[in-house]
Amino acid sequence: MIITAFVNVINVIASAALIFGWLGLPALGAVGSAWGSVIARFAGAILLVGVLWRGRNGVRAGGRGEWWPRMHVLCNMLRIGMPAALEEVLIIGAIATLTPVVATLGTVPLAAHRVAINVLSLSFLPGIGFGLAATALVGQAIGAQRPAEARRIAHIAMRWALIWMGGLGVLFIIFAEGLVGLFNSDPQLVAAGAAAVRVVALTQLAWAITFTLGGALRGLGDTLSPLVISGSAIWICVGLALVIVLWWLPALWGIWLAFLIIGPCEALVFCGNGSSGSHPGGQGRPDLLTVRTAIARVL
Repeated sequence: MIITAFVNVINVIASAALIFGWLGLPALGAVGSAWGSVIARFAGAILLVGVLWRGRNGVRAGGRGEWWPRMHVLCNMLRIGMPAALEEVLIIGAIATLTPVVATLGTVPLAAHRVAINVLSLSFLPGIGFGLAATALVGQAIGAQRPAEARRIAHIAMRWALIWMGGLGVLFIIFAEGLVGLFNSDPQLVAAGAAAVRVVALTQLAWAITFTLGGALRGLGDTLSPLVISGSAIWICVGLALVIVLWWLPALWGIWLAFLIIGPCEALVFCGNGSSGSHPGGQGRPDLLTVRTAIARVL
């Protein structure tokens, strides 16, 4: 968190200096923004490597013999990491694909769509935070052979995600116009963006469940299930949004209506997936099956 904050400060300063030619630097315009991001990210990478090289809580990236490749470790990393990476690719690709769909509505809805995505990114923060916490703490509990503790962690993470994201949903409904107006005061844009934000607000509880259950499953080493469920759900949303806009409701909030329809279904599938008792390599692993069933029963 500290390094990320530092990176963002460097990004703002370096980008502004290179865009406008401050501090004796060349004025590069939009290209300066890209170079500012490169400088900031590179600085953050150096700091992260430095922290791990010195060691933290008994874990070090340096030392003799630590750089030799270990195929079994690499295979485990790929088995867990590749589905998680592919899930992010599918989600980002789906959000990007929505842009030309929204563009069919006109320039004002397209601008309002970008504003709605910015507001949406704020609503995701509690879910992402509690999902990451669930991943780390469930993984620790399972590694320590404490499945009951993993169950409690999943329960608590979901409860707090529901509280925070539900609270944000209420604020979005009440202050939708004000939130959109922070980005642009055009009346048409505010009206279109506020309607979309209110639909997003109604989806918060479902997303809270998705984030925390997905995080808990990743803590169990199951990154394939979130890939299949979330990857499929968001592309179904894209297809449904296209159908809604072209054949039923040509409005920006119709795009986000697809997420309101699919979001609860995705959350229910996550619950059903946990209660099914299936797990990659689950034979001989009753502790994991118990935890997954417990996670699904949190509701």
